Amino acid sequence: MSITRQLRWLGSVMITRLILSWFSVSALATEPSSWSVRPWFSDDGLPDNDVTGIAQNSQGYLWLATQGGLALFDGVRFRELDLPTPSRSPHPLIRQLLQGNDALWLALEGGTIISLNHDRTNVFTTADGLPAYRPSSLAQARDGSVWIGFVDGSACRIARGKVTRYTAKSGLSGVGPCVLAADTQGEIWFAKAGTLSFFRDEKINYATDLPEGIIRLTAGRNGGLWILAGLKLSKFDGGKIISVATINSSAAGVSPSVVYEDHAGAVWVGTMAGGLFRMNGSNCTPVTTSYPDILSLAEDREGNLWAGTGGGGLNRLRPRVLELHNADDGLPFASIRSVCADATGIIWAAAQNGTLAKFENGRWQNLSADSNWAGTRVTCVTADTKGGVWVGTSHEGLRHWTGNHAEVIGRGDGLGGETVRALCTDREGALWISTESPNTVQRWRAGRFENIPRPDGSRTVRSIVQDQAGTIWLGTVDGFLLRVEGEKIVDASDSSLARRKPVRCLYAGPEGDLWIGYAGAGLGRWHDGKFSNLSTSRGLHDAYICGMMQDGGGGFWFSSDHGIFQVRQRELNDALDGKTASVRSVLFGREEGLPSLQGNFGYGPGFARSGDGKIWFPTRSGLVAINPEQTQPNHLVPPVLIERVLVDGATANLQGTEKISLPPRHRKIEIEFTALSFVAPENVAFRCKLEGWDEGWNAVPRGQRSVNYTRLPAGEYRLRVLACNNAGIWNETGAALAFTVEQFFWNTWWFRSLAVIFVSATVALAVRQQAKRKYLARLRKLEAEAALQKERARIAKDIHDELGANLTQISLLGKFTQHDLTQPDKARAHVEKIASIARDGVRSVDEIVWAVNPRNDTLSQLLDYAGQYAVDFLRAADIRCRIDFPEKIPANSLPADVRHGLFMVVKEALNNAVKHSGAKEILLRAEIFEATLTLNIEDDGRGFDSPKDNALADGLRNMQQRATELGGVCSIESQPGHGTKVRVQLQLP
Repeated sequence: MSITRQLRWLGSVMITRLILSWFSVSALATEPSSWSVRPWFSDDGLPDNDVTGIAQNSQGYLWLATQGGLALFDGVRFRELDLPTPSRSPHPLIRQLLQGNDALWLALEGGTIISLNHDRTNVFTTADGLPAYRPSSLAQARDGSVWIGFVDGSACRIARGKVTRYTAKSGLSGVGPCVLAADTQGEIWFAKAGTLSFFRDEKINYATDLPEGIIRLTAGRNGGLWILAGLKLSKFDGGKIISVATINSSAAGVSPSVVYEDHAGAVWVGTMAGGLFRMNGSNCTPVTTSYPDILSLAEDREGNLWAGTGGGGLNRLRPRVLELHNADDGLPFASIRSVCADATGIIWAAAQNGTLAKFENGRWQNLSADSNWAGTRVTCVTADTKGGVWVGTSHEGLRHWTGNHAEVIGRGDGLGGETVRALCTDREGALWISTESPNTVQRWRAGRFENIPRPDGSRTVRSIVQDQAGTIWLGTVDGFLLRVEGEKIVDASDSSLARRKPVRCLYAGPEGDLWIGYAGAGLGRWHDGKFSNLSTSRGLHDAYICGMMQDGGGGFWFSSDHGIFQVRQRELNDALDGKTASVRSVLFGREEGLPSLQGNFGYGPGFARSGDGKIWFPTRSGLVAINPEQTQPNHLVPPVLIERVLVDGATANLQGTEKISLPPRHRKIEIEFTALSFVAPENVAFRCKLEGWDEGWNAVPRGQRSVNYTRLPAGEYRLRVLACNNAGIWNETGAALAFTVEQFFWNTWWFRSLAVIFVSATVALAVRQQAKRKYLARLRKLEAEAALQKERARIAKDIHDELGANLTQISLLGKFTQHDLTQPDKARAHVEKIASIARDGVRSVDEIVWAVNPRNDTLSQLLDYAGQYAVDFLRAADIRCRIDFPEKIPANSLPADVRHGLFMVVKEALNNAVKHSGAKEILLRAEIFEATLTLNIEDDGRGFDSPKDNALADGLRNMQQRATELGGVCSIESQPGHGTKVRVQLQLP
């Protein structure tokens, strides 16, 4: 909204409110309106306070055309719609609105026409043949074509997407705007320049001349046309114009704006500057609205009349149920505390300030202004059985008013207290009186007072009634319910209450029941000798009851701290009898634009019924008269609709889908719904059930039209929503929304199937791996045991072969030495041989220990030991030894059998070289490349062409066999005269 428009709107609202306050007050002061008006303004969500068109669609929503755009209304919320306009403004100024047979038609400022239906939108502009003028009216013919009247005097017809324009050449002669309407038969009528014409046989035909003045047309429900010419209403029927009524308005500059006939046959006339009028026959009645400029009128299916004003927003008009009488209507004081109706139907009221008034012939009379009542502070009033009225006062005793005479009865006559709190006349004509200062209960009968003793502990009685059986009941301020038995008063309080609650009022029903209004405990009933209770937890609107009375038509009315409400009598009885769980309370007053209607209590009687059937309740704001006949049950079942679904604040798409899917990772789902009932939208009640989640139906809190669900688990759901209107008529079908909350992928069937397969495969693989590990462990254990046994066997073999042979030789040589002691040279040779063999034995033991010691299980230890052995061995053989090992030897671990086998190959190669080669130099070289160990033993001896079948051949074969057992390869290269080269290659672990 632009700044200029905002300023214009604010100024309009301020002026509207000022004019409205003057207009409404002045109208009500002269003649109270029998129509209640409930306005909605832009503050309430209306796009603009100028409402130019109103229509109800097939679903039950109200379409509202305004100068700020188009909106849908459900009685509580406005929802604006964007329109596809040539000016690209989503909120154009709409001049006319028509709900057609299959589409909504809008006529915009400047001549643009838009049609909207469920599946397409059509826009017609000047490019299609429309004039660039303001439209004055819209109508649809029986063939489905739509007609538009324009202020330039032309009319256009849109049929099958084609625009045809009609001007003076087509029969619309004269100067002035063209106003058109369709009658009940779908024939189009035109009013222009004082002439009425119609469209038939594809041409415009003259019908009759019109009265002078600005013309407005509408169809008559029983045929013909209503014609508003200036402020004169006429009916055109049967080819004749019949004058019906003339609007009398004292406002300046009044002009007609719209005319409409409702379902009851009453004609409503809207004017500019003069407000709204209702014509029932020849009787013309002004009806107060929120603004005197009326732009549009319509009636919904429930009988509500809707008026769109030019600055005062949207108005709903209904026959008034509650009439509030206050100081503006002649009451001496607004707050009333006691009321009664005498035998002639006159209403008597005692005000909070002690004044007395009566309502007679439609007006209030302040009796306290009479000299007979000067200075008297009235507390309560009740009627006697002979047409008189008893008046209780404070410190002034009792007054009995008969005709124009008031008899004074005071303390000197036996009155028990200073202030009268409650009065009641029984069917025998006796008067029951409750006083305070002191607290007494007395009966005035046959011209004298009778004191009736009360139970000890009971305080002031403020309500007295007589039931159908003739029993007198009394309620006290401290919660005692008392009953008169003979000449005494007994305690008959409801013992089922957890604690005593003050009794504010008592009502004796025509069926014989006694009804008790408590302060804080709601409603009590004495029926067939039993008490039962009902409070807010079971649907009662308020637990603080100030007054109550049946209306004779099945309704039970209550005045309370929080307003006036009604409950159906049958619902009350069913709930109190335990047949149903709760009742439905219907609140009145707020929708009729009345102020807070807080009930008054403390003095009895506190309610009355007048001869015309009205129920009267005292309130802090005035005396309320209830018209029960205006509360005819609304039998229309309210349509229930799901409007919107919000997932974490984002709107889900509901168009074209029977079921929606919602993501699993959501925090909050909010579902908005509505029920289209406009009689009393605040009294529409909902209950809902989320199938798949809720076990039963849940009542939706009053005023709420949505439900929330937080983190619903995955699954299929169906939300059902039921609603009832203000009369308690339920739509048992309601609305339903099916939706699915998707699974997290780890909860889907395919993922679970894959997970089962994966887990099964994993378990199987784990079992297999475990079995394999056990097998390999067992195998390694067996291999280790086998290797250990092999190593033991090898060690045993080495010990046997090496040490055993050496020791055997030493033993033999020892014997030879003993035998040859006589021959010193032989004995010396034997001893030297023994020493040599012993040294070989020591060397063999050293080799065995070295091979067994685990500290030597590395490649570095092997090479060091082999190199040192070669040096020592070849030095003893007087052969030069060269060692060529890498500077950095990898820290590979070698098993004992591998070290021993490699060492034995080196040892065998050195032994062969020393014994058979005749070499002067032997080279021991080690090479390590890519985890491959290569050992070379090279000599410069005589070499050989092929080894002979002798020890040399055996040694070579032993070396090759050992290398093969270790997983390596041993190759021997030799040529006569060029030495021998032994090469061993082994893959390191």
